[in-house]
Amino acid sequence: MNQRIRFFLILFLFFLSIYAALAYYATSSRPSQPFLGFGVYSEKDTLSSYTDPGTAIVLNVTYDWKLNVTNEMGTTQFVQILSLLGNGTTLGPNATSFATLQPLSNSTLFVANRNFAIQDFKWAVTNVTASNGLDYLTININGEEVRSNLGTLPGSPFRFYFELWTFNTSPAGFQYYTWLQIAFIVKT
Repeated sequence: MNQRIRFFLILFLFFLSIYAALAYYATSSRPSQPFLGFGVYSEKDTLSSYTDPGTAIVLNVTYDWKLNVTNEMGTTQFVQILSLLGNGTTLGPNATSFATLQPLSNSTLFVANRNFAIQDFKWAVTNVTASNGLDYLTININGEEVRSNLGTLPGSPFRFYFELWTFNTSPAGFQYYTWLQIAFIVKT
């Protein structure tokens, strides 16, 4: 009889440990890394095909892009999106060296946790001005006209830079988070 009790006790402890391990695994929170996702969507609601055809922008044609910010940070985030214009030689920003380009537009959004926010970015190149061997653009962004102070050689690409900044309460200001870029040429 002692041997049977010992057998059932071992069997009971074995199944109890399996059950406890499964219960722990099922109820434990998964490790996660907080993040903000940032993307530029074309008129076709894709992360590509920004212009048709290819990368050529047609003068006085409006392009309707969407700037999407996804929040998985654990709290509501207050973000700022800057759009800047660069050329083929412009170096992109990084965490220690931000772009020193002329901001073309600036918008702020609240993004709820585990949600996303979309900012319209409707733009058109309305004029190309040649000066000292460089082309300069006049761009209409969301109804506001902006003239670039950075030129490029005729036929060379321009680049839109989009910087995402998050609000930090300790120094009470925005801090740099990440950036995106899209290159294009202008058909005149």
